[in-house]
Amino acid sequence: MLTDDDQQEEHRMSFIDESCIADPNDDTVRVRIWQALASGDEMSLRQLGVAVGERRQGELRSHLRHVEKQAQTMRNKSTEWRKRRGLDPTVSKARLVQRQTKNDIFVQFKK
Repeated sequence: MLTDDDQQEEHRMSFIDESCIADPNDDTVRVRIWQALASGDEMSLRQLGVAVGERRQGELRSHLRHVEKQAQTMRNKSTEWRKRRGLDPTVSKARLVQRQTKNDIFVQFKK
């Protein structure tokens, strides 16, 4: 029997366009983070780790810090860079929003 968290995860993953996600071996963890967050849905750090294939929370947080810096310089990124990450090529401003609850951290991409 699926828990509410499992059902929510299945629901989120059903919106990810598989054609946008290349072979995980071809993309870096940071590219996969962008692809997972491109829909704008909020994900917990654990869910994001599963989606991008990074089990270690510390490593994932380190990558997220870099992705936040990339979001701040979005207008300097090429159209190809944005497309590879599953983003709208016309987006010139973006940010990653994090919120923390008692037991988890949630991350969301905002345009």
